[in-house]
Amino acid sequence: RALDEYQTALLVQQSVLGEKHEDVAPTHASIGRMHLEQGDLGQAKESFQTALSIRESALGKTHPSVAESMTCLGDLEYRQEHYIKAEQYYRKALQIRENVQGTTDHPDCAASMIQMGKSKCKSSSKDGIETIRKAITILINELGKTNVTVADAFEQLGHAYEDTHNYGAALQCYKHVLTIRKSIHGKNHPSTAVAMNCIATIKLKTKKAADIPLGEYEKSMSILVRIVTENHPLVADTYQCIGDVYIVKCNQGLALENFSKALSIRNSLLGKYHPKTAESCNQIAELLLRKNDIPGAKMAYRQALAAAVHLYGEQHLQTATARLNMGRLYNEDHEFDDAQNEFERAVTIRKAMLGTEDLGTAEAHYWLGSVHNRQGSFEDAMRHHKIALRIRQEHLEPNHADIKASKAGIKATESQKYEDEIAL
Repeated sequence: RALDEYQTALLVQQSVLGEKHEDVAPTHASIGRMHLEQGDLGQAKESFQTALSIRESALGKTHPSVAESMTCLGDLEYRQEHYIKAEQYYRKALQIRENVQGTTDHPDCAASMIQMGKSKCKSSSKDGIETIRKAITILINELGKTNVTVADAFEQLGHAYEDTHNYGAALQCYKHVLTIRKSIHGKNHPSTAVAMNCIATIKLKTKKAADIPLGEYEKSMSILVRIVTENHPLVADTYQCIGDVYIVKCNQGLALENFSKALSIRNSLLGKYHPKTAESCNQIAELLLRKNDIPGAKMAYRQALAAAVHLYGEQHLQTATARLNMGRLYNEDHEFDDAQNEFERAVTIRKAMLGTEDLGTAEAHYWLGSVHNRQGSFEDAMRHHKIALRIRQEHLEPNHADIKASKAGIKATESQKYEDEIAL
């Protein structure tokens, strides 16, 4: 509905002001944001680029609004996991804002620095966390310690630490976020509930069995449902977290129930091509596969694969993983030709993206070897299993489970080939 209203407003503005007027650009940007949230990345890119073109033409390339457009395009690249490209857009936004303000010590510049830092962390750059920390120092100096924007920045720093598996530092950040938000909003506010969820997730990831945070998630849920209602993305996130707790507790029934609630909300609000919707599909598919519900798992994996192709394109690691998942399901359901097709495409993508000697490439070779064995193509099976074993032996300890799996795959192929020869 909001997208329809923006598009109607755009038509009115264009008829009154003309298509290239500077006041038309913000509406293009808002339409782009809506498309981005719905996972329609092609339309988002078109809207963002249109807004950028209008602003550069009408206002000049160093105007603050141009920095806003650069940020939008950075967000688009970040969503597609093109982190280096995202950082480049955020850097351009920072340069414009520094030029406008005459200094880096401004909240707008700090916002760009945080976005750059997030992208650096995702692309394994070593100074990503330091970039975010510098931004937080600027924000504290300009806005004070007890400020909503400062709390948000500490949350981003916590996510960065979490991505690098520094859970102790992440926990300290999230506790600081909670303290600030409680002091500003009180304990019964959605943003406070989000901070509580972040803390609970760290506890879950550190897997302290005596302190599994189900009660903390349920407390967050009670706040969110009361304030933002049941049908809200934050509620979906909390259902997802509660499902994760039940996975650790080995209660697959309640895990599936909560994952399904999250998926229902995400399908409704975010659309079927949103990354979080795909996340729910993958988790539901894994549970259904464990319950031997092949048709249900197949439906969920197909939606996740469609989302990956739509969001990232064919030549992307997320798409390769989705194809591996789909192939494993076909393999389980004795649809070997379809399984082979998915595994071959996964091998191709991972070789192109990761190189021939990466463990991810080895995994794809392993599964391709497995399906060739089940098809009776023993030479092909042996070739792929040996490639997987060689790569794994170069990277892993001798007793690693993946090396044992590769050796077992080779042995199974030899045994099956021998049995077939005896039968003939």
